[in-house]
Amino acid sequence: MRVCCLLTGMLVMLGVPALAQELSLGGIDMRRETDVLTPEERDYNVIIGDLSLELWYVGELKYDDNVNLASGIAPFEEEDATVLSNGLKVDADYPVTPFLRLSGDIFIEWLWALDGDHRDGIYLSSSDLLDDQYASIALDLLMTDQHLLTLEEKIRREKDMVDLSLHDTNADLAYWENIIGLQYEYAITPLVELGLRVEREDVWADDKLFEFLDSTTYRYSGKISYQANRNWKIEPFYNYEDTEFDNWYYPEQQQNDQINGNNDYEQHELGVYTEYKLSDTFIISGSIGYEWLDFTIRNSWEATDDSTDGVFGSIGIAQEVSDVFRHSATFAVDRDGSVQPDANYALEYVTVYSAGWQFAPDWVLQGRAAWTHRNESDEGEGTSDLFQEEVVLNYLLNAQTTVAVWYRRADRDSDIPNREYERNMVGLQWIYKF
Repeated sequence: MRVCCLLTGMLVMLGVPALAQELSLGGIDMRRETDVLTPEERDYNVIIGDLSLELWYVGELKYDDNVNLASGIAPFEEEDATVLSNGLKVDADYPVTPFLRLSGDIFIEWLWALDGDHRDGIYLSSSDLLDDQYASIALDLLMTDQHLLTLEEKIRREKDMVDLSLHDTNADLAYWENIIGLQYEYAITPLVELGLRVEREDVWADDKLFEFLDSTTYRYSGKISYQANRNWKIEPFYNYEDTEFDNWYYPEQQQNDQINGNNDYEQHELGVYTEYKLSDTFIISGSIGYEWLDFTIRNSWEATDDSTDGVFGSIGIAQEVSDVFRHSATFAVDRDGSVQPDANYALEYVTVYSAGWQFAPDWVLQGRAAWTHRNESDEGEGTSDLFQEEVVLNYLLNAQTTVAVWYRRADRDSDIPNREYERNMVGLQWIYKF
């Protein structure tokens, strides 16, 4: 049992990529299908009355040889950095009444550059080994056995690189994302469940220089989950998204400049997701659908319209070869609004293979390889290929402490030379569960 549990816990970072996961969820993550309503199954380590807490400390020391994602083409030289981080992760659960439950999780991380160029500060997100993306709080109202209403807020402060001035340089920025969502789930029958969700997402940057990234997005989603038999699940879904950027232009540039920021867009997705269990250890899943995107183009001072449409989808397999070895593979294709200043939208193909092997009672070796092919502006000037590899060696020091040594590599090829880069990172991470 210890073997299975250790491998399962270590494999969170080897799950499906974000794009494929988004397609499979159909815009809605059914909370009934998680342990959110059964907290007694969680291993909470601090109990204060009715309040249950799960606490971790996460520390990391890493070296990055190209922190600014520079191409290395003069004058844009690569800059390295050595960074120390310390973080605290907290999961909480509190039953307000027998039918009303408050839950939340947060990961607070402090980054400090010991050497080199890096943006120090406190961030809300992301410990890869703990699968964190947002700090969140949710209020679940189980009205009856059939009806569940959830009010949820998720927030994070993250760092990223952004392309400025027509590929002349990359800039380091910190930005915020906040999502407020209302979700309703209705178990029509034991085999059929309806999910509806509406949410608002706000994005804003810390620095005025990057205020062209500030935006508001409204999303509306619906899906029906049908358990056809014990092995086969079918989920038709529809998603609508409306994104509006606060500013039309880069504030540092003059009005006669032809780079005026990102484009507002609307997106419709209609599709179906299916999952079939070939055996207790082998699952195949996939999604297919059609999507439409409409844009207000802001690459000149006269706004015009553009649109694109086409098929999207994903296919994936996951296999537990034995108690000590698991692997998965996923391929996905999707369209989205582009964040590049000279592109209206992007068509993205993602291929990922992940594996985990527990070769000794306290040791787990993980690997992940991904290839992302991206066409900006419908196969326009911004075509690129991003290759990513990752290896992680985990050691369970004791029941509370895990130590991990990892290496990551990224290599991006692009039609635009200054968007190309190579990046190598190596790190040591330690996790302690109180």
